[in-house]
Amino acid sequence: MNPSPRLTDDWTACPAGELQRLVRAQQTRERLRRWRQITATTAAVFLCVLGYLALATRMAPSAFEPYAGLGCQECKELFDAYHAHTLDAQLATQVRTHLDRCPKCLDAYHAQFPTPSVSATQPTPPHPPRSASFEVALYRANPHGEALF
Repeated sequence: MNPSPRLTDDWTACPAGELQRLVRAQQTRERLRRWRQITATTAAVFLCVLGYLALATRMAPSAFEPYAGLGCQECKELFDAYHAHTLDAQLATQVRTHLDRCPKCLDAYHAQFPTPSVSATQPTPPHPPRSASFEVALYRANPHGEALF
């Protein structure tokens, strides 16, 4: 049997502070690895949230989405003429359709032209009653117009 060689003969003493330097270098590498991992995770979460928000805003109808070809601001600018019955039939139909589908504009219309109390001597007001119309309720239940049956 061969006697085992002495390993200590090949080793030399480390310079002063060498072990502390190696420990600090390893700690620095570990901190850098953790920082990269946290940064990558944060970036991935941020991108997921950003993607979700982008999809959610594209899928949901916007408050400024044009209904019947009229944006909310355009519709509000036509309230006076609509109330006075001075719009041509096509534009009046567009305003009516917009009011049927846009609760915010309908509320603004009623705020600008409150419904007077109706008596037997007064004609029916030219604007819709204050309660939501069937079309508004239907639109709220089915905003994208898919077939219900």
